[in-house]
Amino acid sequence: CEASAQTTELQNCNSSILSCSYITSSSYAALYWYRHHPGLAPQYILYRDTIGNDNTADFAKGRFTSQLDTNQRNTTLSISSVIVTDDATYYCGLTTIHRFCQIKTQNIDSTCVQLPPRTP
Repeated sequence: CEASAQTTELQNCNSSILSCSYITSSSYAALYWYRHHPGLAPQYILYRDTIGNDNTADFAKGRFTSQLDTNQRNTTLSISSVIVTDDATYYCGLTTIHRFCQIKTQNIDSTCVQLPPRTP
């Protein structure tokens, strides 16, 4: 099995969609999304599997959503209302019944993150 990240699509400075394609011969697959801020442990965001199960971390509920297209073997992570702390390296991972597959990374374009105004 294999997971490979595709390009990040920035729709505007308020939202972002990341895409990850996967290859597996298994009829079952679970796709996970994590993010990593430098110097910290990776942070679990959510997962979705091919039989309809899903789970989202508390911090991600409401702003992070995922779609899984089993025909195209692709999953997306959508982030709405992008904030400064969303500037991170994003990872998608694939697990099947038999094993956990390699992970590839994606980055959110920090140039589009709106910084809060500086105070004097």
